[in-house]
Amino acid sequence: PAADRNLFQMFHQEQPKIEAVRVILRQVFEAVKHLHEEKLMHGDIKMGNIMRFRIDNRLCLIDLDASARIVPPGGEEESFAGAKFSSAVLPPEMIKRIDTEEQLEEFNNYWESENDADLKEKVEPKPYKKQGTVKARYVVKSFRTDEEGKPVKEGLPYELKRASENIDLWSLGVLAFTLLTGEKLIPSTRDDDCASGAAMHILYSWGTQPEVLSELFKKIDDNAARDLVQQLLQRDPAKRPTITSLLNKHPFFHPERDDEEMKGFVQQMNARLEDIDNTLHSQAKQLEIMNANNLVIKKLSDESKSELFHTRHELLKSIFEATGVKTPTTFIILNYKLPPKASDEKVKKILDLVAAEDGSDVSVDLPDDLQEYRDQVEAGIKWSKRIKSINSKVAAGEVGTAFEIIKEGIKDLISGNEMYLYLIDELTGEPIRADGWPITITGPLEIVPKLFPLMQVGMRAMFFCDGKVGLARMFGFPAKRVPIAWLEGAQESVELLNEECSVEQLWHRACTSRGRYRDSSLRTFVDFLNKNDPGLSKNEHGDFAG
Repeated sequence: PAADRNLFQMFHQEQPKIEAVRVILRQVFEAVKHLHEEKLMHGDIKMGNIMRFRIDNRLCLIDLDASARIVPPGGEEESFAGAKFSSAVLPPEMIKRIDTEEQLEEFNNYWESENDADLKEKVEPKPYKKQGTVKARYVVKSFRTDEEGKPVKEGLPYELKRASENIDLWSLGVLAFTLLTGEKLIPSTRDDDCASGAAMHILYSWGTQPEVLSELFKKIDDNAARDLVQQLLQRDPAKRPTITSLLNKHPFFHPERDDEEMKGFVQQMNARLEDIDNTLHSQAKQLEIMNANNLVIKKLSDESKSELFHTRHELLKSIFEATGVKTPTTFIILNYKLPPKASDEKVKKILDLVAAEDGSDVSVDLPDDLQEYRDQVEAGIKWSKRIKSINSKVAAGEVGTAFEIIKEGIKDLISGNEMYLYLIDELTGEPIRADGWPITITGPLEIVPKLFPLMQVGMRAMFFCDGKVGLARMFGFPAKRVPIAWLEGAQESVELLNEECSVEQLWHRACTSRGRYRDSSLRTFVDFLNKNDPGLSKNEHGDFAG
């Protein structure tokens, strides 16, 4: 064959030094320049698509499957990039972040009719995970073509990108970085596609963390080479220089020139590098200050939460005292008894599970002796979901029908002839286990729906103070951190606890318009405690389990 080997083979077998890299890049740049002069974008510049001829050892670009005609804006034709691609050599503007289920459904529906299984797999959205939770999905702004070879644009959740020299310029920057450092710019497969959603996230968010880029470009020792790569890998496509200007003027391609014109170019390059270093240093300082401020804010936030928690406690205490009622305000009702408090050993096991979560796709096995604690987390999630379901029905209801709606909404949670009421220690957030507690509620269980609004107030307070962990601890979960995987699917429901919900809105209406209705409900709880609290039931001063 006329071709000797591709650039990937050359690089790994011959390990070219910077002078040889300079020759390689000049030849590749000249080949791309020729395409651009012919108004063609290559669209897939990578080592595997650069071959060396045996006859004269010169390099040439091959594989124009991803190429597209470069049409000036306003032209009659339409020509887009992305029909074929290698995602790891594409610029940030070719990556789409999918944040919503609607966008994901739209994207999947668009590609559903595609018959090419390999293409469908290539364009499939890649999930970006953080601490085991999918935060977003990323795709290349690709497209299908109709029978006439025209792009099918209808039904896509993004606008297609016109074919442009700037896309090739970015790919040249990726190529130069690898040749100069021996490293991949973006984690990628053998086919130069992004290896994961995390890799596509790096590409999509390119340039948003200047200190990261600074460390990356420092891997290039030669100043001229570093400046060349930095100019090509600019996030803003309009700021990438033309190939002609780089070949004619950039010091990297003209180390032998010592004339006044080149000295001027070198001075401009050095000024650019110094300006970039100063900017990055300034941004790093600002980031340091921001991080310090965030620590202060977090400390203040924690202190504020504690203060708000105690303020809420005092306000509720005052309200109940003003109505002649003195009663605890935070409790849960379950149709089973909680297991004994977890040992320190089991708490450590749970925290070890949390520590093992690193955001990868590797799952962490659940030991059998921890299943009951996962059940406790799920119990809290189950109640929060039920609150959401009931709220949507109560919102449109009349005040007088509230308890009937609640009763219907939780009837499956009221099973058997007994339920158990646990008070919650508002300092630790844990259910109280003491002599005479929990209080057993025996049938009929009509009292449970009437206590539901008060129980929800307590759940909201615990969620406000300590998020989803606070909610889980109400139901007996023993640790101060919960494995992310155990909270899957909980976000939408528990976030409802941050809002003023329909039950409480309707409760407020009852309090303002029907005082007897409010008093009846509150005093039902007080009467219940008077009969069942170990102290109050003996006409002694009740300490409510201490």
